[in-house]
Amino acid sequence: LFNHFVVTNDTANAIPIVAEAINNDPGSSSRVGKIGDRMAPRYSSTLITTVAQAQTVADQMLRTAALEEWEAQLTNLTMPFMECGDIMTWDETAMGGLVSRWRMSNFALTLDIQQPQASDLRRVSVSS
Repeated sequence: LFNHFVVTNDTANAIPIVAEAINNDPGSSSRVGKIGDRMAPRYSSTLITTVAQAQTVADQMLRTAALEEWEAQLTNLTMPFMECGDIMTWDETAMGGLVSRWRMSNFALTLDIQQPQASDLRRVSVSS
């Protein structure tokens, strides 16, 4: 888990270009103030020619590192029309929750329509 990224150009004959992105978001569970400074290995590329490009890459790396993956198991009525990869939406606002979307990653479908179906669900979201 990284919360600090440094991006540079990789050209010996050019002016050094350096950009960094640090997670200092007070609402983030992976911010520097909460878990300490965890710097990723420095990323260098000959394709980076401006500070703006380097900053864009560093920001994208930080956003990607802030993703969290969630898994859930669900037993439900057999729904033969559902397939792996389908997106399911849960509306938990009535219980004080949020609306969330989950992708079905795999499931066990029985031949008996009276038996429950076991499904594995996965979702990826930005940590907060």
